[in-house]
Amino acid sequence: MTKHSSEDLQICKNISNQTYQRALEILIEWAECAYSVNVYMDEDENCFVPTPIEELEDLDYHFGDIEIDGSQPHHIQIYSLLHEAGHAEDYVQHVMSGIGTLSETMDKEIAAWDLGEKIAKRLNFILDMNDWASYKDLCIKLYMEEE
Repeated sequence: MTKHSSEDLQICKNISNQTYQRALEILIEWAECAYSVNVYMDEDENCFVPTPIEELEDLDYHFGDIEIDGSQPHHIQIYSLLHEAGHAEDYVQHVMSGIGTLSETMDKEIAAWDLGEKIAKRLNFILDMNDWASYKDLCIKLYMEEE
């Protein structure tokens, strides 16, 4: 993984295209290296598709794919990617050490949001916490409606 700048990047509604591109580059590279996943940014929905545990060894521990809805506003794409990277981290933790939350959907979703926020801090992303919380709450509400 190439060394990225230690500069803080502000992730908010009025994110500049330059900041968006830089944040996306950092986050994709980091997720792909840290979790051995592929990231696809022009999909129709946001999801983490884990590789079934029984197939991991045959696939050289490729842990899955992250798909992000490319039609979302730039800052929401980053929030979504952070959240899905949280799912990837949770899955890798579960597979490699037996910890992680492969239990109820709502527990997994909340854990992924919390891990996404931690990932943002690791990468020196400064999130607009009001906007992050609003998007997180909206997504959690949608998950609850689906159950």
